[in-house]
Formats: sequence, C-alpha cells, structure tokens
Amino acid sequence: MRWIAIFSNRPDTEKLFEENLQAHLDYFASCPQISLAGSITPKGERHSTGGVWIIKGLEYDEALALIKRDPFFLAGMREKIDLYSYRVAPQFEDLV
Repeated sequence: MRWIAIFSNRPDTEKLFEENLQAHLDYFASCPQISLAGSITPKGERHSTGGVWIIKGLEYDEALALIKRDPFFLAGMREKIDLYSYRVAPQFEDLV
C-alpha cells in the first residue's frame, strides 16, 4: 500500500522547527518506508507551514504510527495530518 501524508503545522512553530530539524532529518534516514518527503511553504511566506510524505509498504495504522514517531510530531508542531491512499501512475512507479 502507498500513502500520501499531508501535514499542516501549528502557527508560530519556527522555533520548534529549528530545534527539531536535525532529529527530523535523522528520522527520515531510519525510515526506508518514506520514499519522498518535503516541506510546503505558501507563496510569500518565509517559513514552512507543513509538509508532504509518500509512505509505502505499510498498512494505514502502521503509516499513522510512523508519522506519530516523527520528532516534529512529538514536539507538537503538527496541527493536522491527512493520510490518503495513493496510486502512482505507471510511468512514475520507480520514482516513489
């Protein structure tokens, strides 16, 4: 199964971001199930307001547990998590 997780951060989390960024990046290195990840920043904003991950090879509950072990989640940065089943177009299957 493949999932796309879309995160919205709580307002004013720039300090938490800076304090937990390295642990967050290290967490990615320990999670081969996360095949793609990145931050999202609205036009005109200076700081990220959330992120997107593609997770593969896990069931829904496992993917949610993976998200909840992330240092950004544990630090209280995440305001909202949307987790959707994700089907990749055949020509992109090897990319994510």
